[in-house]
Amino acid sequence: MQLFFREMSQIANSEGLSVIVLSDSAGAFAITIVCDEPMTQQLLIRFHHLPGHRLMLPEVLTRMLFSLTGTGHTAYETMTYDVADGQYKTVLKACDKDVNIPIRISDAILLNVFSMIPMYIDEELFRKQRSFYTPHTSGLVIPINTISLERLKTELQKAIAEENYRLASSIHEEIQKRNMEKRD
Repeated sequence: MQLFFREMSQIANSEGLSVIVLSDSAGAFAITIVCDEPMTQQLLIRFHHLPGHRLMLPEVLTRMLFSLTGTGHTAYETMTYDVADGQYKTVLKACDKDVNIPIRISDAILLNVFSMIPMYIDEELFRKQRSFYTPHTSGLVIPINTISLERLKTELQKAIAEENYRLASSIHEEIQKRNMEKRD
């Protein structure tokens, strides 16, 4: 299933973190990706077409690759196929070759933004991770399995301090699940 970039919102009081929304072609369902400050800055450079952005390394390397191979953006794609350790597992694929190179999902989004290399996701994973998409909403759903272990521990302490025991229980279960997976 193909994913389409819809929007990016900065998270208040989060030291530069943002949330990226990717949806299905109809725009009915979406997944959210938490993005660190350096990637947020890289995306903002492209969205605002700041001077010199076409001379930056990702754009230059992509143009060179397309020139050397005589191909365009349709010769490549990114595929997100799993979630592990709080991260979406994604690869950059050469469509006509059996080449799959791991890439962070945020880098796959950046690649899509400036080069139009399409982004895909396993349909079952999308169904598991998705939520209804409402453009420009103030409350975005972030699946707990895509939050870093460090952030989960911080949020657990916060939930306990706020006496939100239902949330604390859910976070604790996710932490325990990840710890069990590491042992296996």
